[in-house]
Amino acid sequence: MTLSRRHLLTGIALLSLWSRGLHASEADAADALLALLDDRATAAGLGSSWVQKDHLQPDAILEQLQVRLRQQGWAGEVNPDHLRSLMGAAVAEDFRSGAIVTIEGWQVARTQAELCALAYFASQGIL
Repeated sequence: MTLSRRHLLTGIALLSLWSRGLHASEADAADALLALLDDRATAAGLGSSWVQKDHLQPDAILEQLQVRLRQQGWAGEVNPDHLRSLMGAAVAEDFRSGAIVTIEGWQVARTQAELCALAYFASQGIL
């Protein structure tokens, strides 16, 4: 799958904005995190490239993403404002620490790549 520069930039911008809120019934971690995405299809497209290239597994990705969020103070709650804040802090920490993933020539924070991978797995009915 080849992504255009426009779609990649749009996806990255959307990942940083996360304007959609959560519904009370979205209790588990994967649903709560995916609910932050306005455009799951674009995120899934980004995640697909990374997952296929590195042969990633959904359980490992979800666990790694949860660990990153716990390092920022997440206790598993699904408050959308708090999750957005923690995701932003995790992304910033990734860039500071060099936890960068290359997807089709673009470098993104590992936390962003993991969320995109979750979107891909969800789109495939794997989560």
